[in-house]
Amino acid sequence: MDRIRNGPPLPVPPFSGWTDFAKAIMAATLAEPLIMVPQLIPFLVSDKDSISFKDSGSRRAYSFEADRAEALFGLDRLIEVLGSNVVPPEDIPAAMRERYLVAMTGIGGRRRT
Repeated sequence: MDRIRNGPPLPVPPFSGWTDFAKAIMAATLAEPLIMVPQLIPFLVSDKDSISFKDSGSRRAYSFEADRAEALFGLDRLIEVLGSNVVPPEDIPAAMRERYLVAMTGIGGRRRT
């Protein structure tokens, strides 16, 4: 998973059997959102850019990768899974929190009613 999340852009699907693997990730996210959401976020959010500020140095700029998210998991499925299992931002590890918020905004993260 680390190779896919952290490496250069990969073909989609990244390997044979990805579709079943993606289904397993989604099922695990439904079952254990506190554990799996932080694992899922790097698949969805890019942090390759930085913004420089005159007074405070630079800061990472994150962006939701909609095309990649769609290709890897399907946006409808992500909305279904993450929308029904919204994890409060304070429960996400601090190092991942901003990326989580970007991802949730990107997929229209809101609790389904």
